[in-house]
Amino acid sequence: MYIHGGYDIDKGILSDFHRIDLTEQDRQGDYCWMELNNMCEGSPIRLKNHTAVTFEDRIVVFGGEGGGGGRAAYVYDILGDVWIKAKTLVDMPGVDSHCVAVVEGVMYVYGGYVQAKAELMNDVWALDLKKLTW
Repeated sequence: MYIHGGYDIDKGILSDFHRIDLTEQDRQGDYCWMELNNMCEGSPIRLKNHTAVTFEDRIVVFGGEGGGGGRAAYVYDILGDVWIKAKTLVDMPGVDSHCVAVVEGVMYVYGGYVQAKAELMNDVWALDLKKLTW
């Protein structure tokens, strides 16, 4: 299981990246979190209220509030241990608090909140997860 970002009442919006292997326990029967390197080009910035999905050997982090990341999709290649930023050829709004689903290699983004406009959205966007294009 992987987690990226979030919010801490003392630290604010976070950009840290962690993994826990739910198949391995230490001698006391505890699971251990591991912090991963999140400081390469193409890695997500500080985010909260974003979404994440998996596709093949990738994790796709999209939207969220903080650092202007609401319109970006970041892809973590699990096997290569590298982040890639998806190309955006359309002017989609920066949303947070939205819904996502993956169907046959396409990530669909529905609704959300556009903080810059203080507006709730009801549109649908699609990201081809093989080509990483909207």
